[in-house]
Amino acid sequence: MPVFGTTGLSAQEAAGLYGNERRQVLALERPSDGWRILPWALIPLFAGSALLTAIAIYFQPDFLIKDMKPFQELIHSNAIWLILFVICIGAPLSEELLFRGFLFSALSKTSLGLIGTAILTSLLWTAMHADYSTFALIEVLFMGFYFSWLLVRTGSLWVPIFCHAANNTLACGVLYFVRLPS
Repeated sequence: MPVFGTTGLSAQEAAGLYGNERRQVLALERPSDGWRILPWALIPLFAGSALLTAIAIYFQPDFLIKDMKPFQELIHSNAIWLILFVICIGAPLSEELLFRGFLFSALSKTSLGLIGTAILTSLLWTAMHADYSTFALIEVLFMGFYFSWLLVRTGSLWVPIFCHAANNTLACGVLYFVRLPS
């Protein structure tokens, strides 16, 4: 059972503490535009990621290699299925539930409002990736802003979860098939 902090509460139980319907607190509802929005949400994500990656390759390819090499080694290990599960499913679910589920839901009701909350949760999510290069941190920050916008725009946490999972899965696929230089 997932644990929320040190209190031993599951995500579902913690969401119920707000007094609202748990699914509504976490925005685990159907997207307002329906599920057909999912593939369309990937276009700006992949275009922005490709642009930032191209800039990183042009200016500092060593940073990109340094960021991706450990992931490539994990993907080519004997634990590939466990690694893929953690990176492609576990990380998107847990990170989105925490940052854009709980934190965004609670903080957006404060004086921070939607924009302040998007900035704060994106900065916190970026800080969690602090061992990445400057280029990768910028990419993570922009993804955080985009995922926050998707949550507000669609009213559903499933859209950022889907995009986060698709992004990580694409990165794993590229790292599996394209060898980085040593």
